[in-house]
Amino acid sequence: MKYQPIRKFLGVAFVLAFSVLLSYPTLAKDSISDHPIRILKARYQNDASRGGAASTRGNLTIWLQNQVDVTVDGVEIEVELYNDRNRKVETLRKKVEDLGPSEKKVVTFRWDVIAETSVKPKFFVEYNFRGNQKARFEGESPNWQ
Repeated sequence: MKYQPIRKFLGVAFVLAFSVLLSYPTLAKDSISDHPIRILKARYQNDASRGGAASTRGNLTIWLQNQVDVTVDGVEIEVELYNDRNRKVETLRKKVEDLGPSEKKVVTFRWDVIAETSVKPKFFVEYNFRGNQKARFEGESPNWQ
């Protein structure tokens, strides 16, 4: 009789561990290839010629392509700018027109951030997945050029 609570605890622990194990694939980070929009290239430039100025200018250009046979709507790109201390200093957002089948688009973001010497961008792509439900993924880090 004194082992009854221990058995209940072990039973609950086993059920919990088993359910976590079954849901593990859904917890994993989704792959960029799971999305209908493909990032062909992303390139950013910081204007280093400003020297002692108390701001930094730059731009980020992203080449997108719809890789499915249907139109993807509600496409938006969000760019987060981070300084040298990895602190987010600004967020930029643009709506992209609907992407038809196999259509390509080029989107350019420009910035002028005050009180920073340089910034590095991270960008995210959002689109309508099911009706108005949004799907979001992070694009690969852009290249310097």
